[in-house]
Amino acid sequence: MPKKCTDDALGKLNEVVLKGKKRNLHTILVFLDIKGDFDNAWWPGVLSLVKISNISGNLFAVISCFLKDRSVAVSLGHSSKEKFLNKGCPQGSVAGPFPWNVILNDFLEKILDFSTFETIAFADDSLLCFQRKCFHDIRRQAQLTICLHQPGQRIIN
Repeated sequence: MPKKCTDDALGKLNEVVLKGKKRNLHTILVFLDIKGDFDNAWWPGVLSLVKISNISGNLFAVISCFLKDRSVAVSLGHSSKEKFLNKGCPQGSVAGPFPWNVILNDFLEKILDFSTFETIAFADDSLLCFQRKCFHDIRRQAQLTICLHQPGQRIIN
């Protein structure tokens, strides 16, 4: 977003923590840094998420066209190789981060249905801020939220 930077995200974090402190709430922060997120945003999945989010047909067509038939070419000496792409965030354009934003929004919507917390997101980094009066309750809520998409993970009591 224009005129936004990490200082804005830190300011928001400070605001959330101070509000919780005034209300005598415990705070647990969960930082998410998803490895390879921009490089691995899978376009068929992104388009599926866009389609189910009721974006109008014309806008869907523009997004689909933006991601269609993209390729990368590498030349070394007299040899060159071209590969068609089906994932990643195209670099160098205003719309480049769009595929990742669609994925992150879907993820946050799913976990917000399950839990209540503040979210601070900047580029590919996200922070979930859980606050409650009882530390045991907040710890359990944070663990359940993080384990939501990982069946088989054990929750520490």
